[in-house]
Order: sequence, then structure tokens, then C-alpha cells
Amino acid sequence: MCSWTDIAIVLLTSLLTGITGWYAHLTGKLVRAQTSPFLTVTPERNDVNGFVSLVIVNHGLGPAFDVQVTLPSEFRDESLPPVGSLKRGPVGHGVPILGPHQRIAQVWAHEKPLWHKLAFRRFEVEICWRERPDGPGKTIKHGISLSTIDPISFPQKAP
Repeated sequence: MCSWTDIAIVLLTSLLTGITGWYAHLTGKLVRAQTSPFLTVTPERNDVNGFVSLVIVNHGLGPAFDVQVTLPSEFRDESLPPVGSLKRGPVGHGVPILGPHQRIAQVWAHEKPLWHKLAFRRFEVEICWRERPDGPGKTIKHGISLSTIDPISFPQKAP
């Protein structure tokens, strides 16, 4: 015959087993989140020569495979200086693998024409990658702006 203490012990054990299973599930999600890649694209100015580079950075702890960056149409405007430079290299052809905390820079153009044409506009850059070589792709849109570049050597208005 079962006493009420036996029933209470079974119920308490079942509850603790369920809670332990839930924490194991949450721990698995946390480990996956901590070991996943997280990519951004930012403009960066070289203070020595005034050239602007687009920098792809993996801030995560896992590698990113088959990294592709899609720039908005304003960045491919033929009136901007060397547009062809963005059709080659990591931005144009992608990156096969980008390791944890790795960054790849691609020189875009000199800052003056870019600043006068695109300074106070915000753009959406699309970044696609895979967490595993054969895994599904992940896509995010990342906002960038050239206003983060400090134009210390020239006026803000176009001549």
C-alpha cells in the first residue's frame, strides 16, 4: 500500500527530473549561442592615407563558412570612385571561412568623394553565412553609416 509520503516523493522526484531536463535544454541553447559566429560589416578609415575600407568581422566564437556580403545599390553607384574594387576581393567574391574574431578589410575608395556623396545616409548591408560547411545559411541585415568616419581633414560640404 502507498502512503502519502511515497506519493509525495514520486511527485517531487518527477518535478525535479523535469526541471533538470529543462535546464539541460537551456544549457545546450546557451552553448550553441556562445559558439556561433556573429558577423558585422563596418566602414573604417585609415588615418595615414585617408582611404576607407569595408571591414568584415566575426565577433563570435565559432567559424563562419561561405560568407557573402551584399551591398546596397548606392554603394555600386558608378559615379563613386573605384566601384570595381568592390566587385573583387572578399566583398565581391565572398570569404570561404572566417574564423572567430577574424577580420578582413577591403579597401574601397578615398574618403573625400565617399563623404561628400554618402556621409549622412544609413545603409542596410546583407550578410549571409553558414555555421557549418554543410549547414543551413543564416542571413542578417546590418546597418552602416559613413558618418562614423571622422572627417578631420576636409569640410563637410561638397565643393
